[in-house]
Amino acid sequence: EQGSVEPGTYRSGDIEAQFSADGTFQMRNEEKRAEASGQYSVKEGILTLSNTEGDVRKGVSFPLRCTVTSQGGAFVLEEADDEETSCGPLAGVTFEGVQ
Repeated sequence: EQGSVEPGTYRSGDIEAQFSADGTFQMRNEEKRAEASGQYSVKEGILTLSNTEGDVRKGVSFPLRCTVTSQGGAFVLEEADDEETSCGPLAGVTFEGVQ
């Protein structure tokens, strides 16, 4: 099932991600006090994070393209079969919805 990312706040370990209805996102790594923000879009089950400023984890270079699978109030990111872009260290990460 192709996933989607509903606007809201999500967590994965030390990373909190906020996706807004206007197509912008913010990610914060609380442990490292680092944050990144930019634009996101989901099309045909692919999440793209682009025009990003900041850094939340070593080895994350934007734009990132990941397949999205929805699981209840959470979504899972995986590597997309696309040689030009990468999901990077977010591959295999599950973001749980935060109330």
